[in-house]
Amino acid sequence: STIAIVDNIGYQPSKRILRVLFDSGSSKTLISQRVLTKQARVKRLHANSKVQLLTLAGNVPVNTLVTLTDIRLPEFDKNRKVKQINAYVFDQKCRYDIIFGTDFLGQAGIYLNFSKN
Repeated sequence: STIAIVDNIGYQPSKRILRVLFDSGSSKTLISQRVLTKQARVKRLHANSKVQLLTLAGNVPVNTLVTLTDIRLPEFDKNRKVKQINAYVFDQKCRYDIIFGTDFLGQAGIYLNFSKN
């Protein structure tokens, strides 16, 4: 786990420091509903395409999607940014604000090699 700064969440400015979990077992990125502003633009998934994602934080039902832009991980590199990624929105109690899946980890250049620890 670490912290992240996301310049825009749902096309709305955000400079909050967010608690992050890297989840190599999840193929998708998730963001907690509590960090979205009321003005954030979200995309609702079709009723028949509701998704249940299994993460380290548990089984998470999602039905909306939001765009994150200019994501920084200041503990790693203050200047390097991931330009854009879509994140599923979850509304479940969780100690993390964002759960980054392998879709984000690859873009950020984070590769986990379990065979070499």
